[in-house]
Amino acid sequence: MSHDPTTLFLHVGDAFATIFRHAPGFAAARTDGSWFASAGEASAIFSWLGLADASPANVATLRDIVGRLRGRRLEGLTCYPAADETALSQVFADLGLDVPEDVPLMVLAAADLPPLPEMDVAVERVGSPERLAAAMLIPAAAFDMPVEQTIRAFDAVLLEDPAIGVYTAGRNGAVVGALVLSRSADTVSIDIMAVDPAAQRRGIGRALMLGAMHAEAAAGATGFHLLSSTEGKRLYDQLGFTTLLEAHVRFIPLDPIPTDKEPA
Repeated sequence: MSHDPTTLFLHVGDAFATIFRHAPGFAAARTDGSWFASAGEASAIFSWLGLADASPANVATLRDIVGRLRGRRLEGLTCYPAADETALSQVFADLGLDVPEDVPLMVLAAADLPPLPEMDVAVERVGSPERLAAAMLIPAAAFDMPVEQTIRAFDAVLLEDPAIGVYTAGRNGAVVGALVLSRSADTVSIDIMAVDPAAQRRGIGRALMLGAMHAEAAAGATGFHLLSSTEGKRLYDQLGFTTLLEAHVRFIPLDPIPTDKEPA
């Protein structure tokens, strides 16, 4: 697995394109310094733009993608290195994007995986459309993603894609956690990890992450990476992930967020 921050940051975009490519509204674009991937659904979590730096070409890409999303009436998210916050602040203001949040790019070598603990959670790879539909209800609930959009974006055809893995955590016969990852050679991107809101803080996320990563390591994966939410970072720190790149994310609303007007 590469530990060059820019290389791995761009790999995140390739991973989003991989998991969205079976969606009916899929669209994607890639340059040497940026990436865009969308499942074509209205909720922001289904459209991502990544900028590796604040170059003029990437600023032009940002303006273009925001215009395209708004033309299709789609929300989205844009992520970029935190070091470029100041350089990009004016264009964010021009476009009316929301305030930034931290989404560190975190990495973990397979050789450093903690051992599998004894668990009362059954972690298994999804192999049927019915199980996939049940799994997708978890991130829909955890991230406030509309169920219909989520089911369309993660259509059962993705189960036929060897680059994509969907894992569930089950307890007492019920699906209580779901994880979606994509794989390129020996590198695994963990793209979605969610636990049923009613079952959080009970070790399910840890069990799901370790079960899925050990399964992928047994199949030849040498490293894992992810963009962490603020809520998830504590778990990833405990699992041994380290921050490779401090990054920010901004929400792209349907319409520009108005700036405060000067007093009359």
